[in-house]
Amino acid sequence: MEADARAFPALHTSLMVSFSVCSRTTSWLACLLLLVLWTGCQGSTSAVDSEATTSMPNYDTDAMERSIHERVNSEREAADRSPLAWSDDLAALSRSHSQDMIRRDFFDHVNPDGESPTERGQAMDVSCTTIVDNRPMGGIAENIYDAAAYHARRTTRRGDETSVTYNWKTADELSEAVVQGWMGSTGHRRNILDEAYQVQGIGVAVSDDLRVLVTQTFC
Repeated sequence: MEADARAFPALHTSLMVSFSVCSRTTSWLACLLLLVLWTGCQGSTSAVDSEATTSMPNYDTDAMERSIHERVNSEREAADRSPLAWSDDLAALSRSHSQDMIRRDFFDHVNPDGESPTERGQAMDVSCTTIVDNRPMGGIAENIYDAAAYHARRTTRRGDETSVTYNWKTADELSEAVVQGWMGSTGHRRNILDEAYQVQGIGVAVSDDLRVLVTQTFC
């Protein structure tokens, strides 16, 4: 019997957010270090057998989006921050990006067309201005997350027959893992707890290769 599990999901903060935070620092060198530290990498995806997608749970992505939204607000309230309101426009923008990352097989804030979160928002008539240090800052902030839909994959061989079984994650487990993954990262946590943001949108998409892509946008 062989076990295969993705132990480290990939997560990424927006470069726009990094620049916003840098505007409040005293050293450009520190800003450059932040940009390096906040750069995420796409996790590897194990080969998918032909029966995996049929046995995978039918996740309610709308419910997962709302669950992640509520969990984020729980973290903000625990840190004495005001809760973020839900934005249908930002949710649509987030959902579109998650689906695009699956469709075109990439994991980044800038899509293959070279469009940033703010530019993708403009294409969908979604704009944003936040106040940082009493100054208006234009642009849409973004966090992204890439997780496997399963805890572990086991391959069993008996003679000429091979069977693969999956220990699937529940929707609640995935939602919790996404938020805790963000909160466990200095850059993502800073974004989530930033007092300048007032609204957010969450977009969840599930791929045929058993990945769950989540985009979180702020304004």
